[in-house]
Amino acid sequence: MPKFSAEEPRRIKTVASQTDFVPTILGLLGEPAEHESWGRDIFSLSSEDKGFAMMVDGKRIGWVEEPYFLVDRIGATTSLYNYIDDPEQKKDISSEYPEITKELQKKERSFLQLSIQQSAKKGLKPKD
Repeated sequence: MPKFSAEEPRRIKTVASQTDFVPTILGLLGEPAEHESWGRDIFSLSSEDKGFAMMVDGKRIGWVEEPYFLVDRIGATTSLYNYIDDPEQKKDISSEYPEITKELQKKERSFLQLSIQQSAKKGLKPKD
């Protein structure tokens, strides 16, 4: 019997994305399974784990890691926002926090590179 049937409803405040669906559902079903996903079972994370999410739209890449939202425009500018204090993303704070901007950009580009490499191994090509 899936373990979620006995769980009380609760709010998870961890940043998550669609990549977390498969491991989370597998975790709810309670069955061991292998999967190819960057995602994680959000119900099994520690309370200290704030999570992350990555979005790709052409040459724009978004990286969310509480409380920041990084928008990296490949070959152009990179912006940083505090999505909690500035939910409409009106104030770019990248010049105020260059170390955080570089750290998040490094994580985001590492995941992008890994994705491209894994796709290439499977014979898939990125869209231009």
